[in-house]
Amino acid sequence: MAQPRFAPGRIMATQHFLDKCGELGQDPYEILRRHFACDWSEMTQEDRDLNEAAIVFEDRIFSGYNLRDGTRVFVITEWDRSYTTLMLADEY
Repeated sequence: MAQPRFAPGRIMATQHFLDKCGELGQDPYEILRRHFACDWSEMTQEDRDLNEAAIVFEDRIFSGYNLRDGTRVFVITEWDRSYTTLMLADEY
């Protein structure tokens, strides 16, 4: 995996997120890699711009992706870069 443009902190995931990935046979690291690669392709332009600014100004980085079955998931790196959390959107 390429070096992320920001410090990820401690990596955490909810059990529901991990269970859903397991159910779909989807690698949770695929989602994490996209977040660290700043792949904002499944987000609005406004949210992409906010994430780019968050990297520069050390604010919270918030990504949204769809799993294979369309389930929406979020990846959030806290403003202080203490941790990054992967979760289902309905857990937010």
